[in-house]
Amino acid sequence: MNKSLLWLVALLAVLLGLFWFLQRQESEVKAAAYPDREFSIKDETSISRVFIADLQGRTMNLTKQKDGGWMINDSVKASVTIMDQVLNTFSKLRIDHIPPETMNEMIFEAMKTDGIKVEAYNAEDQRLRSWIIGPGTQDDRASFVMIEGQNQPYAMKLPGMTGTIRPLFDLRSIEDWRSRDWLAIPPEEIESVEINYPRQKGSGFSIRRVGDTLQLKAESELVEIANSAPKQRLLESYLEGFSYVPLFRRENENPVKDSIQSLVPFVELRLVETSGEVQEMSLVPAHGLKNDGTVDVDGPFTNYWVTQRPGGIQTVQKQQLQQWLRDYRSFY
Repeated sequence: MNKSLLWLVALLAVLLGLFWFLQRQESEVKAAAYPDREFSIKDETSISRVFIADLQGRTMNLTKQKDGGWMINDSVKASVTIMDQVLNTFSKLRIDHIPPETMNEMIFEAMKTDGIKVEAYNAEDQRLRSWIIGPGTQDDRASFVMIEGQNQPYAMKLPGMTGTIRPLFDLRSIEDWRSRDWLAIPPEEIESVEINYPRQKGSGFSIRRVGDTLQLKAESELVEIANSAPKQRLLESYLEGFSYVPLFRRENENPVKDSIQSLVPFVELRLVETSGEVQEMSLVPAHGLKNDGTVDVDGPFTNYWVTQRPGGIQTVQKQQLQQWLRDYRSFY
């Protein structure tokens, strides 16, 4: 490569560097000139804490964990899906349009009475952004949002999303923010499982780990014991059914909880882990309610009410638990 070409390459590098520097300076000048338009955070991975508060006195503190997950108020795990949406909102929120000045008074009044404050912080707990979310536009295509401390609201839009962002930050139910993770026990950590069907005694069984094999036993003396050995792969696949089961909804605040727990369960399950921890569960078909508020035990159902000890009561989709509901003969 001759000297002229080297000088040309060097000059090109200098010019590119100068262009990048001037572009950055221009962006910083614009940000300084229009601080009321700085809504988004370019690097969403820099967010380590999100604080949300509404004017009804409800608050929520979301903190990022070392494993990348998020906790709600340092007590319960947050939904991965919802947190992805929250972080995406911080990085992608864009101005759709500036509302007419004649609308500002109405927007300010709505923010004063029903606004939602949303703040993002970095790992050093330095505040990165603070928004006040107001009402949606008349056509519900965008939300009126304002940078805290500024006096110009904007109609904000999240690309790819239809509707307003306000429902995403609703605090009326922490339950809606919680992770749907429920049961996750690796098969090798299960010492034994015992299944009892109160109305079908002949179907019950237990599986117990003995050395490197799994042993099957009928829970009723009336069951005819098979002469052949159960298929080990079928026993293994049964234990795999506990490796991950999400819940549909927690029911600890359900007003008919006591009535549900008084019903004869379809299944009673006792699971012992190799650590010695014991879990006991009762499964009741989640039938709908009659007009008088009682459970319609003859109606169709798509979920089970699962009472867990220790633990509370939750609803789990029928299809998620179907793999548990085998009988003694199905392992041969």
